[in-house]
Amino acid sequence: MQKPPGKHIDIPMAVKLEKFFYGGHKGIRRERRVKDFGGFNQETRIYRVDIPRAATEPHEVTFRSGGDHHEDTRPDTLCFKMSSKPHAVVERRGEDLVLRSRVGLGTRAQDDPYLWAETPTVGGRHLLLWGGNPFYHTSAASGEMKVQVKGEGLTPSASLHMVCRLGLAATTSSPVAAPFRPAARGSADQVLLTIKHMQTDGKIFIRIHKTATIGEVRSKIIEVLDLPRNATVRMLQHFSGGYTPFSERQQLGALRSLNCAGTAWNGVNLTPARCKQFLQDVIRASEQPDAQAKRGSDADIVSVLVNVLPEYGLEPGLSVMKDTLVLAQKKVEGLPGMEHLVEKINSLQSMTKTQAGKHVNGAQKTLPGEINGSQRSGIQSFLLMHNLGPPGGFAKADQQTANEAPAMLRRLARRQQWDASCRVTLEPWGEPMTLFTKPTCKVTFYTNLHQPRSAGCVVEPIFAVSICSPPCAKKKAASEWRNLKDSLVPLLKLTAFHVFKAIRRILPMSLANAPAAVSGDCSEATAMPWKVLADEAFHEKNYFMAGSFYTRWMEEHLDDEPSVQAAVLSNRAACWAKVGHFEASKEDAQKALELRPDWGR
Repeated sequence: MQKPPGKHIDIPMAVKLEKFFYGGHKGIRRERRVKDFGGFNQETRIYRVDIPRAATEPHEVTFRSGGDHHEDTRPDTLCFKMSSKPHAVVERRGEDLVLRSRVGLGTRAQDDPYLWAETPTVGGRHLLLWGGNPFYHTSAASGEMKVQVKGEGLTPSASLHMVCRLGLAATTSSPVAAPFRPAARGSADQVLLTIKHMQTDGKIFIRIHKTATIGEVRSKIIEVLDLPRNATVRMLQHFSGGYTPFSERQQLGALRSLNCAGTAWNGVNLTPARCKQFLQDVIRASEQPDAQAKRGSDADIVSVLVNVLPEYGLEPGLSVMKDTLVLAQKKVEGLPGMEHLVEKINSLQSMTKTQAGKHVNGAQKTLPGEINGSQRSGIQSFLLMHNLGPPGGFAKADQQTANEAPAMLRRLARRQQWDASCRVTLEPWGEPMTLFTKPTCKVTFYTNLHQPRSAGCVVEPIFAVSICSPPCAKKKAASEWRNLKDSLVPLLKLTAFHVFKAIRRILPMSLANAPAAVSGDCSEATAMPWKVLADEAFHEKNYFMAGSFYTRWMEEHLDDEPSVQAAVLSNRAACWAKVGHFEASKEDAQKALELRPDWGR
């Protein structure tokens, strides 16, 4: 008589999300009781669970009669229910992936015509984003670009969704180190954080979006302090009489003071290069509308410029601002071309001191040579010098500007509170390209050139490059993946977004180093400056190109003077010698000698 069936046991198991993304298998070691001729014994069995790509969660795999043996029933049936663990970077939603944290575009990204961002996704994948900046020349202090990348989900038809945020510091560096720029002043979305190092008691101040995560705060600290790539920064919180790390995905909330540990630092290190950038940011901040409005009022302009300090880790205070200006000027004295910058800073400081002495008993006095209490700008002096000023002079114009300033400032404030947003849909562009690196990886291009243009919304051309190396998704290959990214990502930043004609089309057109025409008469065709191009190519060590340009020149100048032809032949001989074509070099040298026998060269 057949025994009744055994128990049906459900066993929930959690695996890495990469198992569902790439597909794979999981070996599960489990003890079970088995019956043999001597009775019941314990044995260890390894159950192999295959997980296909994009499998629905929970993915059930059943082993009939694979459990414990019993005296009165058949062996138990085991059902492993596989689900993905919470991922640190992305979250699975059906077949799509959603980036947990927003990608920062920079606190002043609206000043650049092109945007740049990059982010990791699942293990073994990295995404680079570049293209036209939809926030360029906007007055919004914050904005979101919602990006959908088709083909980066769990299936070829699924997508990766992420949000690129204007006003957040970029989490990674661009190909050229991005300058430090002052954050949007007066924005309610920005908060000031105090960061203290627990070992060294060092303290810095940073300004960041109020909804930023701990991971974004950590990236901002590394950026402000200019720490090395392998630096360790751990954000700690009080817990049960000790300290425990924050979760990278936790938002700031009401936190305004944080403790950190890891790589030691004592404070801000202002190098001469950063001091130069700091002074440039101060000048830029003084030219903003809110700073211009306070030039003629009783408010000290320094109170506006202190907002630059948190971008360098300094406390926003008047005394700190003045001390930092003095220190920065001393450090940039040895740098070339700093005279104009230092002169601007000195004029800004002298103007501040002048404003401080002009207010007596709350009344503003007008100094000689000024118009309505404010110094005449260089542009106004230039216009008056050439009789190009307004008919009534600048006094009337300044009076009108002062009366209209409050309305203009209110308008600017409303525009800065406006939250710009746009949507970008990127689709695969061509087939994936295999790179024979170690380990092997594939590069896939994406673009939004086929995205339909909606009414009233201008969609800028955006491009993306995805790096994929499935072998690097494993934990033991973390060091290989890190080395691959460190060597490949900088190269792709400099080259990947310039190889296609559609990408180069949105870049500014290059200008030649020499004019194509030497006169205004365009009735005759102008000869190409082959010799100029050849000389430039030779100095850049592009010897093959230089030799080709010299050849083109000789084809078009057969009737020139022998001395000029001899010089060109000598130059081309040098090109062939540089690339190892010694026979060709010898022939050109002999021809040059025949044309100019008395030339020692």
